[in-house]
Amino acid sequence: METFKNFVSYNEYLGLQKPLDNDIDVGYYDPPNMRLKSEAIAVDFYRISIKINLKNKNTPEKKPITAIFFNSPEMVVNEGWDVEPTYEGMYLQLSKKIIEENRFLFKSYLDYGQHEALYLTNEEVQEINDVFKLMMKYYKSETRNSAVLLSYVNVLVSLVEAFYKRQFSTDPKQYNYIVSDFQQSLVDYYAQP
Repeated sequence: METFKNFVSYNEYLGLQKPLDNDIDVGYYDPPNMRLKSEAIAVDFYRISIKINLKNKNTPEKKPITAIFFNSPEMVVNEGWDVEPTYEGMYLQLSKKIIEENRFLFKSYLDYGQHEALYLTNEEVQEINDVFKLMMKYYKSETRNSAVLLSYVNVLVSLVEAFYKRQFSTDPKQYNYIVSDFQQSLVDYYAQP
């Protein structure tokens, strides 16, 4: 199993554009030009992946999903993936350094370590798209304003947290184990020296 330590190697593996920054990477997926199948992998950074109309070839009987996925350092995507090139989406990658330096912004995000789908409504997808457009504007700007970019990252993380609360309140029994795992991850993280 391969572990990716930085955005450059992971983006190259997936077929994504080279990152413009070592601590924050923002972009859109281009599935026809990307790796659509992979064995188990792990990343050594934080990642939020929004996928719209995602169809997994391993479960062809299921309908396509629209969801957010989280990855945390050293978390293994055990099953790998094998997807149709028909989805759209965007991603945000954050280094451990940027999380550590801005811990106050990302305290809740540190809870989300599971590669568990957060299902989105059409309205939520539109909100995320709007924030992503603004993030991309500041990410690709030659006169990059890191404070503004970080602010939009915080808005995105806050939106996602609100969407999680909506999903958990809809069916708390189904997601109770995720909440417990997240809480334990947070306790473990802050217990480290």
